[in-house]
Amino acid sequence: MLPTLPDYASLMQAFRWAIPDRYNIGVDVCDRWASVDPRRPAIIEDFSDRVAVTDFGTLRARSNQLAHALLRLGLARGDRVAILLPPAADVVASHIAIYKLGAIALPLASVFGVDALDYRLRDAGVRAVITNAGGVAKLVQIRAHLPALEVVISTDGADGSTLGFDAILETASAEFEPVATGPDDPAMMIYTSGTTGQPKPRKGRGSLVDAYEPVLRDYLERYPDMTVVRLLEEVRARGYKGGYTVFRQRVKQLRQQGHRPPVERFETGPGVQAQMDWATYTIDFSQEGRRKVQLFSYVLGYSRRQYIHFTASQDLETTIREHLSLIHI
Repeated sequence: MLPTLPDYASLMQAFRWAIPDRYNIGVDVCDRWASVDPRRPAIIEDFSDRVAVTDFGTLRARSNQLAHALLRLGLARGDRVAILLPPAADVVASHIAIYKLGAIALPLASVFGVDALDYRLRDAGVRAVITNAGGVAKLVQIRAHLPALEVVISTDGADGSTLGFDAILETASAEFEPVATGPDDPAMMIYTSGTTGQPKPRKGRGSLVDAYEPVLRDYLERYPDMTVVRLLEEVRARGYKGGYTVFRQRVKQLRQQGHRPPVERFETGPGVQAQMDWATYTIDFSQEGRRKVQLFSYVLGYSRRQYIHFTASQDLETTIREHLSLIHI
């Protein structure tokens, strides 16, 4: 609750975020509700022939089973786990399981082609992918380019080295102790569309460790075997006031980066790929006044040549018309 103060300026000056020392997204969005009312509907799926309802109790159990299964497969805190699926209850369960494990979820659009997947999965250092048969078929084409990828799980069942989603849940316990993550621990990685170049991971809220990362890199380069405790002593002497858990996780990430082989930049040939995107701008017109307009953008993958055009709408008809106009350029 906000405090009762006489004016907005005083409220702004007095406001402080109440950030807990320990917070896990999976627990807050699922387990907290399941403990109060496990039969409460969490997800309603409207199929053409039926309606499926997943309650919070079921969601808690399935996410716990998946967290157990991922842990048994060698996944741990800080590992990147990609979700390459269309919207469904299993997508939600996967997100929650990854958060409970303390790992990092990387949601990917199921319509992505192999080129888009290849770059994102390599750049993120993904160790596991949860997908379906269509996603597995795409991964087969680029698996050789993904040295970090160890586990592929399909909601359509096992196939060769691919594990079945339901099968790995069958032998897993429905009880799981979520990792005690903190407010600075990463939980999700989302890439930009890549309209102005290669897609880039969006950055979340900064960490107290960020300012000391150059110092850590310098120490790890000179003393690669220095312990986390010794490194913490050094940065505390320089003013670091953050927690141990997030510090240890950052050191782990920096050690892994130091041993990671260089990744060749992904390029396409002429005429192979392009990226389309929309953006909304608010512009002050001399006669019409202020209003929103839409910007259609089309970037060629090889030359990075860009076509842009302002429109009044970004509906399907306008999108098709803009694509057709490209033919005459």
